[in-house]
Amino acid sequence: MSKSGVDGGLDDVGSAGLLSQRQWESFYRFVAVDIGRRLPSEDGASKSIIVSGTSNCNYALTIYYHVLREVVATVDTAMGTVSQGPVQG
Repeated sequence: MSKSGVDGGLDDVGSAGLLSQRQWESFYRFVAVDIGRRLPSEDGASKSIIVSGTSNCNYALTIYYHVLREVVATVDTAMGTVSQGPVQG
């Protein structure tokens, strides 16, 4: 069964890709988070990503999310179908 949270709930707050106060104050605004941990049996299952937060500043924020997913897919142009296969390491 999959778990909710950063890195599938397997990491604690200290190593989950969160910014420290020093990094935030130094304008380090890039956070990389691995949300790819899952069981092989979950391949092909629908997934969702929920991002939430609170800003206490008086400025408008523009936030960009880049979601990268490594999958192998087969496209059958004759039938008009796409099927997902296992990720190849």
